[in-house]
Amino acid sequence: MNAWIDCMSDIDDAEYGITDFKVSPEDTLVLHLENAEDFKSRCPEIYEELFECTAFVNSRKLSG
Repeated sequence: MNAWIDCMSDIDDAEYGITDFKVSPEDTLVLHLENAEDFKSRCPEIYEELFECTAFVNSRKLSG
């Protein structure tokens, strides 16, 4: 999950180069998980970690 936090935290930094997909700092990135209920029922711990890490990144972006 540390890698997820790093990637999502720096996705709006063009110099970081973690992905070809770029989001400007003024934009909002929306993630859509297909079959999220199935994922949640099969892998509840991973689902919760993903949710918590994403909330952490959002919180850090909003306060930073």
